Amino acid sequence: MFLHLTPKFFTDPMGRPRCELVRLDVPELCVSLRGGVDFQTVQPYSNKRYRVASPLGRKHCSGLLLEVGQIPSRLSYEAVWSVEAERLVTHKVVIDVSDQDLEIVTDSLPVPAMHLGRAPAIPEGLSLATAQPRMDFDSEAAQKRGAVDYVEEGLVLRREERLTVSSVSPSTFSGSWISKALPALRQAIKVQGR
Repeated sequence: MFLHLTPKFFTDPMGRPRCELVRLDVPELCVSLRGGVDFQTVQPYSNKRYRVASPLGRKHCSGLLLEVGQIPSRLSYEAVWSVEAERLVTHKVVIDVSDQDLEIVTDSLPVPAMHLGRAPAIPEGLSLATAQPRMDFDSEAAQKRGAVDYVEEGLVLRREERLTVSSVSPSTFSGSWISKALPALRQAIKVQGR
């Protein structure tokens, strides 16, 4: 099985704040990955306001692919972001996996939407892009997708979100138009035994 995670930070129109993902933890799988060692932070989309984790050496790749033995029906990840090299903020995403019929589970909402009958449920009035979990400093928009923010002195220090996803086929990662922006299966980080 594979787990595709896309920790994201959405900056303001001027590209602020400067931010880097410094750590990504998946406690249920005993995984802790470090920025600059296991992954890099890139701007893979035409909208350069997004900062996303990517395999080392892949400039335009969205997310990390982990090869795991088994994926629990509920798991989470915590993305720790360095903001302006001054402060750390944390984004926790709890993922409920509705099935494991296919080989890949992803938190990227547009990916399962490509498969008939696998589109995720999103809050009314939101698009797949606006429903996608991400870190930013817009608490009002985050609340529309059900996020809970912990704010201190006007700054979001921690955000917690939840989503339900279904599994997808490996062909999504190799044979579709969206596959150009996804990590290749051969780039998966093996996490068994960690």
